[in-house]
Amino acid sequence: MATADEGHGGKPGIRTQNRVQGERQPNQRRMRLVEEGVNTLYFTFFTAALGPEGVALNFGNQSLDANTIRIQSKMVVSLKMAKRLNMALGDLIRKYETQNGVIDISAGRAFSDGQKGNQ
Repeated sequence: MATADEGHGGKPGIRTQNRVQGERQPNQRRMRLVEEGVNTLYFTFFTAALGPEGVALNFGNQSLDANTIRIQSKMVVSLKMAKRLNMALGDLIRKYETQNGVIDISAGRAFSDGQKGNQ
């Protein structure tokens, strides 16, 4: 797969993957991804809720008040898309952990004295 940094304001470490000709799977159509005007956001919190025909994902960040999360973006996807997303993220995490070791997802320390803890 080819990688590109366009559309992310030149932020280092943020890359998108685009399929190039010859890498298509059988029965897949060729598409061109246009990222003009895309906003890249960073989140430290998410929730996922199952609906009758889709999955709702909420993304946000913790505010200065340790008990408050500000939801900044919502996304609703079909169940099929949610499954594809799950598979794609699982593949990426497996590749990362193979190269860099297991990612620790245990709970971070609580905020204390106004200082941000590990998340």
